[in-house]
Amino acid sequence: TPLDWAFKSGDPAAKEKWSAWDRSEGWSAAQRPGVNLSDVSAWPVVNGKQGGWSFGLQTPQVFVLSMAERKIRRQRFAGLFEGLCPSTSIIWAPAIDGRQIPAELKWMHGFVDTRMGLHSAGKLGVLRLPFGHIARGLPEVPHLRPHGL
Repeated sequence: TPLDWAFKSGDPAAKEKWSAWDRSEGWSAAQRPGVNLSDVSAWPVVNGKQGGWSFGLQTPQVFVLSMAERKIRRQRFAGLFEGLCPSTSIIWAPAIDGRQIPAELKWMHGFVDTRMGLHSAGKLGVLRLPFGHIARGLPEVPHLRPHGL
């Protein structure tokens, strides 16, 4: 199911192009290039401990954003997280690499907007998407729950 990005502004054609890109390569894509969540050596399974620490919440969920190429970072994080003995599991969420987003969609204006400054340096790098959209969307995206969570 595609995410509802709920854009409040932006060019209508750019929003439609974004939705198409998102379905093929973004959060809504069933399979993204370079991402295989069933590869437990790259995306380690971290299950909560029965009777473990609950963060003081009734039903906590932990989503961890990670770039696909950061395998070692995920392995280290998983080990450190397990050391906390939490009662909740980790749900990995592959981050979107901003360098893969078509330039005309980065600012939702429908064109490469050089006024935004970052394009002039040629390095937009990793786009950090608004967490409000991520928080609303992730629980409804079943392919981000690869290990039966």
